[in-house]
Amino acid sequence: MFYAMNTRYRVVVSHNKQHPDTYFIDICRDGFCSHDMLFSMQKKYYEDENLERVFNDSRGIMLIESKDGDIHLRYTGHCDIMARRHQEALRKKIDPLIIKTFKNMKDENKLQTISVPLIEINTDLQQVCKNKGYAENAQEEKALKEAEKAERIAYLKKIRHQFYLKQKYADAPHKRLMLSQASRSGD
Repeated sequence: MFYAMNTRYRVVVSHNKQHPDTYFIDICRDGFCSHDMLFSMQKKYYEDENLERVFNDSRGIMLIESKDGDIHLRYTGHCDIMARRHQEALRKKIDPLIIKTFKNMKDENKLQTISVPLIEINTDLQQVCKNKGYAENAQEEKALKEAEKAERIAYLKKIRHQFYLKQKYADAPHKRLMLSQASRSGD
């Protein structure tokens, strides 16, 4: 019943350590992408590979909008008192920015603030997994399989190309066409 009355959104807040006061806040409706995928989109969209998540907790930040229009932010709670104090200090700065970004997104009738084609993210992920040689999660495992499949297809295309180069009239395809047309026309 709780989930039917509320809409959940995933929130990723990141920044570059060289510019710590500039925050990149992006929101996506839950079910359309994960926090990791949204963070990968941020790196591509803002063209900054040095971005780091401000709240790199296990579940990330969830924004919950009730049918009444109330907005609640849910963070992962910490047992350590120092971590809680640090999180509270950051929340005082970031919570108003998240709510402002969310309201702008809703005014524009969008489901997410940024959108990067997944093919661009997957090619980067494929390259990273290929360099590592192993996968750490299901998404990387899928990207690694896709990279291996693409390598195999490229290898088979190369073999096929070399086979056809050795065939008669491979260097003169117009002669092959001329001969096949002549055989069909009865000459």
